[in-house]
Amino acid sequence: MDFLSSLKNYLNEDLIKKLKNCLESKNIRGLFLNHLKMPKNTFLNKFPLIKQHPYVENGFIFDDNIYDFNKHIYHELGVYYLQEPSAMIVSSLIKPSTRPYKILDLCSAPGGKLIQIAINQPNATIIANDISFKRCQAIIENVERLGLNNVIVTNNDFSKIYNQYLNYFDIIILDAPCSGSGMFRKDSKMIDDWSYNKVLKFANEQKQLLDIAYKMLAKGGKILYSTCSYSYEEDEEVIAYILNKYNDLKHVMLDISKNFYVDKINPYGFHIFPFIFSGEGHYIALLSKDGEQSLSDLPKGEIKKDDYVYLINHSIKITNLNILRYGIKYKKIFNNKDFALTYHYSHSFNLDKLSNVYHINLDIEQLNKYMKGESLKLSENTKINQDNTPCFVLLTYDDVAVSYAKLNGNILKNCLPKYLKNKKYVF
Repeated sequence: MDFLSSLKNYLNEDLIKKLKNCLESKNIRGLFLNHLKMPKNTFLNKFPLIKQHPYVENGFIFDDNIYDFNKHIYHELGVYYLQEPSAMIVSSLIKPSTRPYKILDLCSAPGGKLIQIAINQPNATIIANDISFKRCQAIIENVERLGLNNVIVTNNDFSKIYNQYLNYFDIIILDAPCSGSGMFRKDSKMIDDWSYNKVLKFANEQKQLLDIAYKMLAKGGKILYSTCSYSYEEDEEVIAYILNKYNDLKHVMLDISKNFYVDKINPYGFHIFPFIFSGEGHYIALLSKDGEQSLSDLPKGEIKKDDYVYLINHSIKITNLNILRYGIKYKKIFNNKDFALTYHYSHSFNLDKLSNVYHINLDIEQLNKYMKGESLKLSENTKINQDNTPCFVLLTYDDVAVSYAKLNGNILKNCLPKYLKNKKYVF
């Protein structure tokens, strides 16, 4: 069975024709603004031709012929995360909150949905998990760049350890592995890779993952399920399966669904079709577990591992987890005495924290030199501390954290990670 024929299970000929026509059009680009580093109005003043995302508060759509956001220095400074506009809608369904949620992002890599959740849930503690070690490295890189302080990155197969977390998480994000038909327009290789057998294979895996998610979900908690597949078998049928299996699990009808496609027979979740919204194809459903949610503040923690000290804004159960990153990588210890502050820690300083640390705001020329890996020379009369002893100074650009530098005399020693040096940036 080919792709378009498979859609006849739930779409009429007119909708299939509209979808087919859309697959031949150009995809659009989007980004999610980290408003903790740069206010929305400031960002709009700098990039006036960018367009507001119609459904996401800090989401934007742009023309890459006008703005090269992929190479802009603000990308490296964590001012935004490049994200497909439809995918951006998923995390926006979990409304911003200051409550101390325990959140699991079960299949997190590369971390786009996680980033939005982490920024909008400052008092939550989030376990960002992926079964692929290699893909976990992408999560870590994004967590560092965005300066997220409430994320623990893990590399686990939760099917083997879920019984350690029964009824535990308040929110579970399941962006499930899928056949990927929703990405046909973005990546033509996905078309050749698609098969109906893959749809059925992934549908089975998705049911297993939802089973695990249900068992780990606390009373009153929510599961946010999504795929980038158009296939009914991976979407409505999977949700119908889990709802039929557990009587205390309910589908949450969302107002936003009125703007998209909802199946009449199984009206669970909604499809984002490119002929309705010009992003890529997505399916999204929100589920809720019966019962009263019981939340309590968790104490802040500090963890020492190998030669590093890590900070997490709250503690969380970590039984049998293969942890790759404990919150913020704060500092490296040398000989149990000296230490060096890290790139991740420098990026955790958002606008509201800058006044609490001494920082030097670089001009474009200084920033360009520093990003090339060069050290900087300050004027002789620059005073950071009274006794002029060596110290760490936070470097900023446009009041956005760049990195720590070691100040010795009037020389700012470059402390950028090696992989960031000598990249080409747009300023």
